[in-house]
Amino acid sequence: MKKLEVCELRIAQELASFAFEMQWKLDLNSEKECDQMNPKKEGRSWKKCKADWLLFRLREETLELEKAIACGTKEEIKREAADVGNFAMFIFDTAKQNRRVK
Repeated sequence: MKKLEVCELRIAQELASFAFEMQWKLDLNSEKECDQMNPKKEGRSWKKCKADWLLFRLREETLELEKAIACGTKEEIKREAADVGNFAMFIFDTAKQNRRVK
């Protein structure tokens, strides 16, 4: 799949900023062991996870975002929001690619 430059996408600056933060978090977590991202140890990455497990993790990340909003810094809120966005994207991608949705 071709990677598009932001300018080709014609997306809002806010969405571009959010996407860059999401990518930063993905890069930061790229070294996580298989069992942290995929409890069945079927490879590293969300692409090996079922949507129901990803939804469980999305809910956990949403709770972390709630805590950051309640008593965290602006940077903590941004990082947790990016985590929530990433797990939503993982579910989107799983459904789009018809991979192990259930």
